[in-house]
Amino acid sequence: MLSLLWSPLFFLSCQSSKETIPDPVYIDAGVPEVGAAEAFLDFPIGSPMGGYTARCGYLGGAGKPDNRKSAYILAFNPSAGIQTTPTVKVLWIDNGDQSFVLIKVDVIYSYDQLIEDVEDQLEAATGLELDGRVMITASHTHNAPANFSDQIPFYLGGDRYNEESFRRFVKTISETALQAYDTREEASIGVSIHKDWDPQDDVYVDRRPENNDLELWPDQVDGKDPYLWILRADTLSGNPIAVFFNFGIHGTALGDDNTLISTDATGAIENVLQSRFDPSVVVAHFQGPAGDISPVAKSERGHPFARLEALGEYAVDTIYDAWDVTPTASTPIEIESVGRSIPQSQTEVRVTRNGTVDWYYNPYERGYEPDNIIFDDDGNVLSPLDEFNTEYGAVFCGYDEPLISTGTIGATVPPYDGCMQIELISYVINGVFQLDGFVEGGEAPLPLPSSLRAGVGASRIGPMRIRTADGQELDDDLLMGFFPGEASSLFADQYRRRAKSELGFEHVMTIAYAQDHEGYLLVPEDWFLGGYESNINLWGPLQGEYLMESTLTMIDEHLTTTQLEPQDPDGLWHPTSYPQRELPMLAPDETPTAGIAVTEMPEYVYNYFDMDLELSPPSIVRRGQDIVQFMWEGGDPGVDSPKIILERFREDAWEEVTLDSGHVVDETRPDIVLTLTPSPLYPLSALQSNFYSLFWQAVPSLGDRMGLPEGVYRFHIYGKTYAGGAQTWPWPTEEYELTSPEFSVVPGDLSVSLDENQLTVSFDGPEKGFRLLSLDGASNGANPPVDPTVTLLHSDGTETILDIEPVLVQGSLSYSIEDVDDVISISVADLYGNTGIWESD
Repeated sequence: MLSLLWSPLFFLSCQSSKETIPDPVYIDAGVPEVGAAEAFLDFPIGSPMGGYTARCGYLGGAGKPDNRKSAYILAFNPSAGIQTTPTVKVLWIDNGDQSFVLIKVDVIYSYDQLIEDVEDQLEAATGLELDGRVMITASHTHNAPANFSDQIPFYLGGDRYNEESFRRFVKTISETALQAYDTREEASIGVSIHKDWDPQDDVYVDRRPENNDLELWPDQVDGKDPYLWILRADTLSGNPIAVFFNFGIHGTALGDDNTLISTDATGAIENVLQSRFDPSVVVAHFQGPAGDISPVAKSERGHPFARLEALGEYAVDTIYDAWDVTPTASTPIEIESVGRSIPQSQTEVRVTRNGTVDWYYNPYERGYEPDNIIFDDDGNVLSPLDEFNTEYGAVFCGYDEPLISTGTIGATVPPYDGCMQIELISYVINGVFQLDGFVEGGEAPLPLPSSLRAGVGASRIGPMRIRTADGQELDDDLLMGFFPGEASSLFADQYRRRAKSELGFEHVMTIAYAQDHEGYLLVPEDWFLGGYESNINLWGPLQGEYLMESTLTMIDEHLTTTQLEPQDPDGLWHPTSYPQRELPMLAPDETPTAGIAVTEMPEYVYNYFDMDLELSPPSIVRRGQDIVQFMWEGGDPGVDSPKIILERFREDAWEEVTLDSGHVVDETRPDIVLTLTPSPLYPLSALQSNFYSLFWQAVPSLGDRMGLPEGVYRFHIYGKTYAGGAQTWPWPTEEYELTSPEFSVVPGDLSVSLDENQLTVSFDGPEKGFRLLSLDGASNGANPPVDPTVTLLHSDGTETILDIEPVLVQGSLSYSIEDVDDVISISVADLYGNTGIWESD
């Protein structure tokens, strides 16, 4: 043995192996280059919407438009139209050395295989190494297509996986990211942080009362996470390229009974903020810790769509002002990003808090009886946490009553007493989502593959110009953590403090609903309090902070030096492996009558607004108070998502109506609502006609909501039909085009009444009104006219102009007039020419 160790051959072999060790690679700083792009997601109307399990026909049946069938659903109810169209928005930052790709998608959650496929597409097109450098975060709207994820437990949140839907998403996201890549230019970038920016809860509010009395740290966040972050990118000449803003807000302004696809709360805010910028500027919200935060949708605004518009109006000034004070710089920056898939199981999930605790679960033991004691006499968490005794994970913890008493994990102390074994839940999934014939073996494999790993990510960019919450400007690193689920406010608070105390990062942003999805992410002390947020994650009270600690370890190993470490040299952090799926072979119907206006009311038409249905517009339309309808035959929804543009006749030509910012008024905005009725509704195998209906209330997108310009208008519609010849997506198409009959918009009517000496004036929205008319009124009720002129006609023929200030009373303007004995009529005209009159008997 000794002779072998000292032999020349052994020495040479050791020397040779040392020479194969690659030299370290270091990150280079460079001038930032930024590109941004946006597009609308490609999806069919009829896709199932994610976020509410109650939309599953077997588990509640909420949001069922009628008995229609769709090629894109299995157990969930199909969507029936579009209120606002989901988007993809991309920010690509490069410094000549490394790339960072931030992608926001209007869907319920992210999905790790989506990351993998988009990375592959981008690498193939650019030749860049992008592993761990692409971050996808979801807006968490509960009203967007959701069957793009093959995570079996989350079939309960958005229906069974559909390969066509997934590939459509990959294509749209990848193409949009490549547009951003192609538009890169040298840029000036910066960040600002704003604390307590919504003090009156006009935009978002804490929805978790269970932890109101929980005190973990002397300076902890109480209630909702208070931070608004702005990420600003400008050209070197100072023109905006992109405005990305981050705070936590749930996408639940529309409830589970909604049947129309919508970007919900975040989209409503984006929509209004976009109007402050040129159409070339990409404006995007990317999610923060929204797990315990709800949007504020004030009920007095009337229709839920109007409430969404109001939400955007309440948020826009503060966010715009925050952008306006965000400093930027074009000095060289370093960029480094990393991603991992963290192993998860009963034995791997553990929390140490940098050595100050040691919390873990016992290995699973069938029939084990826990002590049902969570804390010691001093209030400290007892470890091991023997109450969480599960082989494959558990859900529905935190509920007062278990779903099925025989399927619990055996603990009797809250919140463990409601925990259901995944094995039992898998039987429900097997049946509801018909896994026999869909997955190998005919039933959900145990453990569930997606539950064994969770994707996380992190990026360090800097030094970049940062404006702190106290108004100080400095140059420092920005650390972004991307977490696979619904991070809570206390989770984000703990992540910030730990990243600072353990790793030295001062400016730490939490991006939730990113890279993957694991349900709610809470710190253990918060999870123990139960409630709704404790019921979805599979690996119990320690999972959230375990993933946080794993992310902090990853950051420490990759982002705290200037060395560029390999992403996963030992293959420890590989993502979940999902089965290869075949594309569905249910081709769209050919529709030769597509593009023809409907002239006779069909026997059945889906009536979302529950109003009198019309085939075409009336010739005269009162601004704000009349709702225009138009119906036509279109293509199969597998290929047709009609483009609808509002046009106005001006100077002998039809022109597209635009906002002052240049954005075109079309069906992607809240102005125009689109619904679809297939005929017959079922069976799906029947040759179906497709009746599309648009609804437009004569209200501008923004601004002077009771002052739409008078004139002649129409709708211009562009659609697609299936051309035939394919067995799987992508489907060949042909285009169609038509216009609606024209109609004239005229001033609206003011309601004027006199009761003794009290004059009341209002602009009344229609009973079925769905647009915001005023922040002080209601879509379907009274609204205060803008700058009205009140003229009194006296019995002697003279006129006087009323010169007193009105009082706002329940959406109306109220005037107290001293002497009305000789007044025979009162006429009122507002700033826009809307008029009304009161006359004595």
